[in-house]
Amino acid sequence: MPAPRSHVLQRVLGCLRDHPHDDTVERVAKRLGSTPADVVEAALVALEAEQLASRAGEHWSLTRAGWIAAREADPFAGLD
Repeated sequence: MPAPRSHVLQRVLGCLRDHPHDDTVERVAKRLGSTPADVVEAALVALEAEQLASRAGEHWSLTRAGWIAAREADPFAGLD
């Protein structure tokens, strides 16, 4: 059973799931509103360490495992 993720990690994971084109630290932080860019960056690095996200330069994307984890966290996201 995977370890539970922090609220920030869940929000960053969900943001990349719901808005995959907003894929930089700054864009994710802007979407999340009150979450500072350095916190978003740390969350992305943590997701990368879990192999749930990957980066190319300044751009981040979910890995296959990341998409699965994001859907498991909120299976009805994007269905409205």
